[in-house]
Amino acid sequence: MIAKLNKSLLFIAIVVVAYIQFLFFSGFTGSENSARSYFYTFFLIVLIASLISMIPKLWIRNSVSMTLHVVYSAILMIDIVYYRYFNDFISVFSLAYAGQVSEVSDSLGIIIRKKDFLILLGIPVISALLWAQRRSHNSANIHLYIKISTLMLSLLVIIQMSFYIHKDENAWFKNMIYKPNVVKDVGIINYHILDIISYERTNLTKGSISQDQIGELQDRFSESVPHGTYFGTAQGKNVIVVQEESMQNFLIGLNVDGEEVTPNLNQLIKDKSSIYFKNVFDQTSNGRTSDAELLSQTSLLPISNGSTAFQYGSNKYSSIAKIVQKYGYTTLSAHPADITFWNRNVTHKSYGFEKSLFINELTVDEVVGWGLSDESLFRQVTNKLQEYEKPFYAYLITLSNHSPYDRIPDQYQTLNVGELEGTTLGNYLQGAHYADYAIGKLIEDLKAKDLYENTVLVVFGDHDSGIAPREIVESTHVAYNPNYNLETSLDQIPLIIHSSGLQGREVTDVAGQIDIAPTLLNLLGIDDEDALFFGNDILSNAEHRVFIKNGTAITNEFMYDANKQKCVSTTGYVTEQQCSDLIDSSHTYLESSDTMIKYDAAPIISSYIKSYSGNARSGLNHKTIDTIPAESEEVQVAIAPIEQKGNGFTVNGWAFVKDEDAEDSVVYLILEKDQTFIAYDTKQVPRPDVVDYFKGAEQYLYSGWASDIAKVELEAGQYNIGVMIWNDGHYYYRGSELKLTI
Repeated sequence: MIAKLNKSLLFIAIVVVAYIQFLFFSGFTGSENSARSYFYTFFLIVLIASLISMIPKLWIRNSVSMTLHVVYSAILMIDIVYYRYFNDFISVFSLAYAGQVSEVSDSLGIIIRKKDFLILLGIPVISALLWAQRRSHNSANIHLYIKISTLMLSLLVIIQMSFYIHKDENAWFKNMIYKPNVVKDVGIINYHILDIISYERTNLTKGSISQDQIGELQDRFSESVPHGTYFGTAQGKNVIVVQEESMQNFLIGLNVDGEEVTPNLNQLIKDKSSIYFKNVFDQTSNGRTSDAELLSQTSLLPISNGSTAFQYGSNKYSSIAKIVQKYGYTTLSAHPADITFWNRNVTHKSYGFEKSLFINELTVDEVVGWGLSDESLFRQVTNKLQEYEKPFYAYLITLSNHSPYDRIPDQYQTLNVGELEGTTLGNYLQGAHYADYAIGKLIEDLKAKDLYENTVLVVFGDHDSGIAPREIVESTHVAYNPNYNLETSLDQIPLIIHSSGLQGREVTDVAGQIDIAPTLLNLLGIDDEDALFFGNDILSNAEHRVFIKNGTAITNEFMYDANKQKCVSTTGYVTEQQCSDLIDSSHTYLESSDTMIKYDAAPIISSYIKSYSGNARSGLNHKTIDTIPAESEEVQVAIAPIEQKGNGFTVNGWAFVKDEDAEDSVVYLILEKDQTFIAYDTKQVPRPDVVDYFKGAEQYLYSGWASDIAKVELEAGQYNIGVMIWNDGHYYYRGSELKLTI
């Protein structure tokens, strides 16, 4: 009986130790887990321990127990570090690019805290228990009925959890975008299981973009774009965009011992020709600096899992560099790191830069921080720009103020940081002070080379510092917006745009890095249909909204906090409907941005808009085209009687190309008068009646279509009606006997 009790106690001890580690993990990450997550996690641990206890051979059982516990402890530790750095949990998608995440390994001193090692104490405890059991002369097993009972009970709980998830399976896997919420709901172990399943599903079912997705994106980019009063105020000027490493907004105006941390940026903001955007949020995700590049250059959010730079680096992006080239700009990017780091040898070509300068093409004459000093980078690039054909668009990514912030040479540590001397925050302030010094030198150099007056200078931070917001507030007494939670309030970056003759001001509207490209294009007076941007011109009257990859959504009036899953007002009362609408908008926005990247959709959408959607900025849903294909017998078509609706008409019917899958086709309603052809977009509609009529031909299920026609868009007269179909790279046309009279 003693032996049986010892075995039972060992089983219980393993479960208890593993569960205590989970409790430590929850406390260290600050996860507000649901009761369900504690419940499911406990019984999953019991299930695994029960299965291991069924292994008959002692040495195999102990080896499996020890191995699994080491893996479990390591995963919890990695999750803690990753969560503190990225405000997210690690995914299988991220592991493929672990070699690039040296930013985390070099910053462990900032992230890891002494208490975190309590997580790892489970390893020696379990090891000692297993060793003691192996040394025992008693080897009796736990009673069989105890084994079976615990196994069955835990299985029942896990099965119940599976049904809970299966109730809305698609929503669950969509919610992997907001991984912290999944962890809160089902626990960290179950999250990792779901993440693995999500990874497999993604890789097995990549498929192609659907017509519905194309339609949604086409609608988004076919809307009228508001210009605002600043449109064209910097037309024809050169552009230099400086992406500042780890530059947070709280540094602006901050004084330490009576000295400004960023005197040059402060002075630039005060310039009468500078616009300072003081409410810009960090929207980067797992890719950090590379995400900031994607956001600022393509106006797209990074993908939900893993690194966009690696998984989708070779996409045919719509980017600001490509667009300005159409208007006579030469383009250049520069970054003093290896060309392969974060796959920049691929991404910068995809972003459309004609020339890129990396460390192999720069002279390393001064090292500050991680590599070539910011001052030297700026000097070398401006020397080249002086000889460049004008106007130019130059994108410079700095490196000196990179974590862990302890590599700033003594001659540049000129701030008196007092008690913060030698601390991570103190080092960060010294690094930011140096970065600001280099900006001052850049401005001096541009003036000396007669470039400053005819150049739009943009300076923005790429992401936060990785230093705990609470530590920043307690040590610097910096003010923060009490309407947001502390983390969100401090997770802001500065954005400054200077251009001689510009009417300077301070902008408090909320914005994100995704808004930089459209804002800059509007200042340059460029309104191009290839600008398939998800962001808005911050200076226009467009709706000001910011969406973060964890699901948080922010407007000028209120914020939906995805971590706490509640709405917070910044100006007054928030209705349930307002919050619900913002959450829905966030889901749609994030999914659409992911679709744009995962299916490399920019060329597809651009082609649709140019060919069939009319002027992308007109707001109309039709376009006049020169010719249509000859009538084809391959097309089957039926058009229902035209229905008058308000100030227009609704036309619907079905059409397909024989033996082709209708879901892969695009149908356009054609109106013809006096050899003028007008093509209308249509909405795809399922038609099971067509399938039945053609004796179960399932390929014709999505042959249905519908379109709306506004009277005001057409001249008076009689129009012939037909249908044009695009399928597999070919266009087909079939007319009808129907007429429309306006």
